Amino acid sequence: MPHSFSIVRETGIVAVSFDSAPDLATLIEVAAALIEGHGDDRVFLGNFSNGVALEPTELREIAEGSKALAESRGRIVALVAPENLHYGLMRMFAVYREQDGSEVAVFRERAAAEQWLSGFLESSAQ
Repeated sequence: MPHSFSIVRETGIVAVSFDSAPDLATLIEVAAALIEGHGDDRVFLGNFSNGVALEPTELREIAEGSKALAESRGRIVALVAPENLHYGLMRMFAVYREQDGSEVAVFRERAAAEQWLSGFLESSAQ
């Protein structure tokens, strides 16, 4: 079953949301869309409130594949995952991504993620 997603840029943050738990194919599609349409953006929020349908080995594949987003300059990424299992999987993803110089944090609530990201937006505006 295909999964749909939305990518919205508001107040300097590129936010990605999913209508259901995304699988590997959906996340590859999202990464391609971000590289194509948001390659110059620096601050991202991934909302995994509906879960994620990935194996731990697939997380590493996604982390490796999304390095193109971080090639020109470090990216700031906040991931929202309220459920314990998905939170743990997103922490694993964060560790993989931090190896390429990106700054990644995982939150259980979207408001906390947005607050963390707004700190980077404020510091870059100064």
